Amino acid sequence: SPFTDSYRSATAVAFSADGTMAAAGFGGNPIGEANKISIWNAITGARIKTVDYGANVTSVKSIAFADNQRIIASGSDGLKIIRISDGVVVSGPENNTGPFVISPNRQMISVGSGSSVIIRRTTDLSPINSFIPINSSDATPLAFTSDLMNSRIAVANGTQAFLYEVSSGAGVRSLGLIAGVEPRGAFTPNGQYFLGGT
Repeated sequence: SPFTDSYRSATAVAFSADGTMAAAGFGGNPIGEANKISIWNAITGARIKTVDYGANVTSVKSIAFADNQRIIASGSDGLKIIRISDGVVVSGPENNTGPFVISPNRQMISVGSGSSVIIRRTTDLSPINSFIPINSSDATPLAFTSDLMNSRIAVANGTQAFLYEVSSGAGVRSLGLIAGVEPRGAFTPNGQYFLGGT
């Protein structure tokens, strides 16, 4: 079913893990006019809730369901947790403004912050670990591995992708060249293969 809204362009979209809800973050509103996040019933298309992300935000860059009660979003106003039940927005670190990736078990997110990568808990956005990737000037998290603990993460450093241990930040191996302004990556479900592109 189509999900419609009267706001400007959708800049980030996500489904809940069970596929029952969909969400979109919007951008392009004039400064001072709040950008929105809308949540729908994915089966019927009925809107569940719309919340203001922030009035001084160019766009919502990333959005993900932590579970069926909470959404995590990022944009130029920092990381935020949105409670779906009442629409309350809990602000997190304001300096983490870039896109993030969420672990398959939905317990962690990773966000780039300049030359560093920060791993945070989805429950309260508290930090688990941070590290500086090899030869990094612009760290971009790409994807967590799909093992039980989501124990490794792929990170781009501007020219290459590397695999790191989440717990220690130790480099495991190179995943190959991946150049571009907005690199993306994903692991196969068994974690044996990595696909990267820009």
